Amino acid sequence: MRRLFTHYGGINMRQKLEQAMYQDAYNFARYLKESKQDLAFIEVIRKRGIEALGNSLGLGLSVFGLSMELSLRLTRLIIKYNLKVINVILSILDGSAKGFKVSITKKI
Repeated sequence: MRRLFTHYGGINMRQKLEQAMYQDAYNFARYLKESKQDLAFIEVIRKRGIEALGNSLGLGLSVFGLSMELSLRLTRLIIKYNLKVINVILSILDGSAKGFKVSITKKI
């Protein structure tokens, strides 16, 4: 039964879910950079910690100067992928992402 769940049609479902998480995290990180909210996001994580985001995300981020759209998008990602998506977003922002080679660079 377990093998049927993880392998369906020759595709490893866990890898497929992880790839989807990295793609969604990349899109979120790109949104952060484009809206110039990336530094504020990192500051919130540094001050409050990743675990605090799971409890008071909806109102907490808007209090720290981040947009409500950002808060809603992040809430959706946390519900879908758990809090580990925050570490993926942070690694994409600082350019150290592993597994899915992405990084956000500034345009010159």
